Amino acid sequence: MSDKLPNILIVDDEPLNLSVLEAYLHGEGCSITKASSGADALRSAAEIPPDLVLLDVMMPGMDGLEVCRRLKGDDITRFVPVVIITSLDQKDDKIEAIRAGADDFITKPVDKAELLARARSLLKIKSLHDQLEKKYQEVLELQALKDSMMRMLVHDFRNPLTGLTGYLFLMGLHAEKGAYGEIGPLIEKSQFLSTRMSALVGDIMDIARLEDNKLPLHPEILCLRDIIADNRKDFEHLIEERKITMVIDESPESVCVKADKTLLHRTIGNILANALRYSPDNGSIRFTIGSDGGTALLSISDEGPGIPHSALHKVFDKFFQVEMKAANARSGAGLGLAFCDLVVKAHGGRITAENNPDKGCRFTIALPM
Repeated sequence: MSDKLPNILIVDDEPLNLSVLEAYLHGEGCSITKASSGADALRSAAEIPPDLVLLDVMMPGMDGLEVCRRLKGDDITRFVPVVIITSLDQKDDKIEAIRAGADDFITKPVDKAELLARARSLLKIKSLHDQLEKKYQEVLELQALKDSMMRMLVHDFRNPLTGLTGYLFLMGLHAEKGAYGEIGPLIEKSQFLSTRMSALVGDIMDIARLEDNKLPLHPEILCLRDIIADNRKDFEHLIEERKITMVIDESPESVCVKADKTLLHRTIGNILANALRYSPDNGSIRFTIGSDGGTALLSISDEGPGIPHSALHKVFDKFFQVEMKAANARSGAGLGLAFCDLVVKAHGGRITAENNPDKGCRFTIALPM
């Protein structure tokens, strides 16, 4: 907690009432600020934000309820507890005070024990809120620092990775001509891995731009089946090596969306990569394409171990990794699904994850048609 004494702002147009309340609070370890009008109270709160306001209702000019509304409408003072002090004791008057944003109210004549009990309780709540807000700001600063470091690392990785990918491409051209003999397949696998690494680096950079709304979209009419076919080609080597069967269930009419081709391709590719990561050898991955009204629906199901129930609501969080024990599970960076979530939302859609009734999990993308 801070060493600063909590500040209580007392507002009343009667000097005697101000003196009485100040005397009641004497010895409570607080600093006292007094205001004799609503306007003075707002000026004082703007200069030195209080930790508690004791506010008389019946004042000339701006009454206490209006002062309360303005305090609660200001970002600086909206969490400051306000106690309405009034000689009115009707139910409607109390309801009006609550509607104005008051946290509590005391009826005149003020009882000292009641006043101190309520003041102590509300000051404790305000202190806890301030501590929580401080911790929250510290978390935000740490997150910003982590994001900044990640972007610098990604920037430093990109140039050598681009060179590596280029050299592997050139080696692959020679491998196709039989220049490298038995290591040709290894070069092919290296090309695949370098491509995935490049995609991961791209995901990190694009996630940052999506979060900052700085990644422009270039929408065009796309048929979901075509995007799936293109992704299958990207993973063809791994699919054949693991003997994975890909099944596509589609309605008779093609389902198309208006989206950024590159981003949608990478989104579906990330989900497919996730399905391959957890699918058993000789398993199957099923794509289901359909529509509901004006919404296109694409579901991707695998036969893996599924997602722990406690992790279902976290799978789209950055850097979150699900602990799996599947034999074929390969740990990821926890960025692919975060990227998918941001891309789908940028297109006005939604993405969900759930476990299948029998085995495996299912990701469903819903996009405007």
